[in-house]
Parts: sequence; structure tokens; C-alpha cells
Amino acid sequence: MKLLVIGIDGGTYDIFNRMEMPFLNTFLGENIHLDLEEDLWSRGWAEIINGKYGGETGAFYYTPVPGNPSRTTSHFGPENHERQGLNPLWKTIPEWGYKVGLFNIPTTMPAPSVDGFCISGAGAGFNPKFGLKPEACFPEDTYSYLSEIDYAWQIRFMSSGIKEIDPFFDAIETVIKKRTAAFIHFANHYQIDFGFIVHTENNPIQNVCMYEIQELLQNSGHPQTALQNRILHFYPRLDTSLKRLVDHLHPENIIVVSDHGSSPRHFSVNLNAFLIEMGLQQECIEEKKRRLIRNVKKYIPRGIRRLVIKTAPTLSSTISSTINKLNIDFESSKAFTQRYIPGIYINDSERFNGPVSSTSERKYLIDQIIDHFNASELHRLHHLTASPVPEQLKKCTAKEIVPDIWVQKPPGFFFEGDGPLIEQNPNYRRINALADVSQDLYQGIKGNPPIACVDRKLKRFINDSDDNNLTQIYNIICRTMENA
Repeated sequence: MKLLVIGIDGGTYDIFNRMEMPFLNTFLGENIHLDLEEDLWSRGWAEIINGKYGGETGAFYYTPVPGNPSRTTSHFGPENHERQGLNPLWKTIPEWGYKVGLFNIPTTMPAPSVDGFCISGAGAGFNPKFGLKPEACFPEDTYSYLSEIDYAWQIRFMSSGIKEIDPFFDAIETVIKKRTAAFIHFANHYQIDFGFIVHTENNPIQNVCMYEIQELLQNSGHPQTALQNRILHFYPRLDTSLKRLVDHLHPENIIVVSDHGSSPRHFSVNLNAFLIEMGLQQECIEEKKRRLIRNVKKYIPRGIRRLVIKTAPTLSSTISSTINKLNIDFESSKAFTQRYIPGIYINDSERFNGPVSSTSERKYLIDQIIDHFNASELHRLHHLTASPVPEQLKKCTAKEIVPDIWVQKPPGFFFEGDGPLIEQNPNYRRINALADVSQDLYQGIKGNPPIACVDRKLKRFINDSDDNNLTQIYNIICRTMENA
């Protein structure tokens, strides 16, 4: 194998460096670290696959749907990677006469036809809840093999439905072992020259248990709880699987990379509440009904609520979807945002069928919002800053889904679409039981920097003129394979 790329979703230097991971930390210590920045909205795995920033491809984690801003989409797949002007790795590398093997990379579902094999990753609009799908596997016989070994695709906390510590970690460690063994099997069977495997289960552990991880690190690796004990033992087992890949495949060169790092989730921010305060957004007429439901729900005992969920799941689902619906009257509101998106949109008539129809009013609103934002407590006390969108986004290919105003936030802040203007995360504390965890982004969120460590033998393929983001990894991969 000429080159093996090992991806670790959410891989974070500060955590790995202080865990018992001798193979990984030796590699990180002896090779070349690229100090890259990610804006955490562009999809890092997509940047590595096609070499373009999200503004050129539309590969963002969530975007509003043009013409229907009440909806967002997270979909991005091979048909997007293969648009005109893009050359994903599975098309570029075979042009130099090499076979590729891709395993569990997000944004590759359904599996593209490749010279080699591809097992798609979940995410980017595909939920792994119901297990591996045939359309995730190319060629077809790879699905049969993975079914025989009972491969579970990916483990995420909420979609797994597992609410106990040992079964959850057992499931995670099992899927990593099986994925590693299957990748080695396919790599040998198809005699690939370039391999790219991503382990994604590190990310849900850090998102759910970040407080526990930070406390573990502060206590020099001495666990205080059963959960911390399982966390402590997860990282060496992940490290063993990474070492096994290298020991069995003997790659000439190695790159270790993550799509982003991880950060504690300390605060939630709802920029729609700020727009309401400015008088630029109106709540929809049903909001009072939803607020009443929320208030009534507070006084219903937990046992009764669980009984409703168990005996009347349709009713429970209806109530939940009603409560979580975005509370914006888009016909009259002049600005809005959505969960996860680091910015504010002017609700213009051209993109969103909104009430702002003139260029002059749009420009006035942008300036007004930025001025008010940077004079508000969000800026003065919490150091969030509003500005015009970055230059790379102003004229990009995907400009129709780019915010008009960019909001830069410090680490630890997460953008929600509803709720209070700013709220401290009540879940950032010791977890008494996994059954209490109510969402995937419970204690952790995306952070900077991503891991990007390149085999020192590849130093000549690092170019200072490359953009300082994960597209640089794509370029190094291509230069390495072209000159292999």
C-alpha cells in the first residue's frame, strides 16, 4: 500500500496526548503536524475527499433550504462530490493507475463505483439507526461479507438506543474492531494502493461525556466513576485498532487526520432571540400554544411522561415535534438563523421568498444588525462578534446558502435555533446515568484544531501556498499518489 489515511472523527490533540495511546502518540510526536483551521461549518471529510472548501461545493453541516427557510438540510453525497469541476479521490487516484479502498467516510453514501472498494459512512443525511444498507457497499459482495460478521455500520448514542455504560462501550469497541478487521480483509482482497478508513465512534463519546473526560484529565487519569473508568479504557483499545491497521497493511506512508477537534459545550446561543429583540423577527401565531405545552410539560411527573412515551409513542412524537418546531413567522420576519449555522440570513425575496426585496434594504439591515450585535452583551460579555461574511464566501459557488452576516464565537458556544438568547449548559456536570442523556451534543461540540499529521517522508508534498484548512490534506494525498 502506497498511502494509508487514518481518520478519527472529532480527534483532539489535547485528549489523545494525555491518554494511553502509545502507537498514535508516537506517530504524532515523530511526524509533521499541520496547524490547520476549520470554521466548523464546512464539512471536513468532504474537504479531504474533493479538495474544495464548503463554499465551493455546498458541503456544510446544515443549511436552509432555498425557497423554504423553515427547513434545513444536512445532505451531501457522491453526486455532490462528482459535480462538474470536482475530482474526488476515488476518481483522481485511479487515473494514475492505482486502486482505492474507502471505509466509513461520511459524505460517501450511497457508495460510488470505484476501482477497488467503498463502504460508505453514515451521516450527511443518513442515520445509522437501522444498520448497514446494501447501497452503502461497493462492490455488492462486500455487503454479504459485512452481514456475515454482523457489522453494525456506526454507533451513535441516541440512535443506538443503548442507555447503559458497559453495553454502550462494548458496542463501540466491537464496531471498531470489526471495521478494522474488515478493512484489512478488503484491502488485501482487492489489492488496493490507497486506503482511507475513518473511525467515527470517538466523536459520540466526547460529545456525550466531555465533562467526564475533562475531569479525568484533571485527575491525571484516575477515574472517579464507572463511566470515567470505561472512558479511560476506550482510548487504548482504539489505539490498538490503529496499530493493527499499520502492522497488517505495511503502508509506505501514513496520514492521521480528523475532520475537527472537540470542545466542551458550555453555552447555547439563540440568535433568533436577538433578532426578536431588534424587532426584525416575529414569532409565528402558534407560538403561544407551544409555550403553553412546554410550561404544562414541566409539571407532569417524569414517570407519567415516560408512560406516555411507552404506551402512546405517536402522541409523544407529535408533542415533541410541535415543541421543537422553529417559532418564526417567515412571511413577516426580515432576518433569521437556524440551529448549527454560524450566522444570520436576511429573509430576502430572491432566496427565501421573504419580505426584503430591495438591495438597499438588505444592505441597511446587514449594517444595522452588525452594529447592534457588536454593541450588545453577546459581544461585550461573551465575546461573540458579528461581521460581513468572509471574503471566501462572498462570491463562492454556494453563495445562495451562505449567511449574510458571519458570527464568530469562542470555544464552548453552540448555536441553537430556539430557546433563550444565551443559556449555560445545565448538562455540563457528572452524568449519574446514561439514561439521563437526552441528546448527542450533550456535553461536547466541535472544536479546533483538527488533527492533521503527515508522515515526515511526505514533507516535500507540503505546499505553503495551499489553503490553511483540510483541503491541504487532499492536495498532499494527490501529490503523494501521483509521484508514488
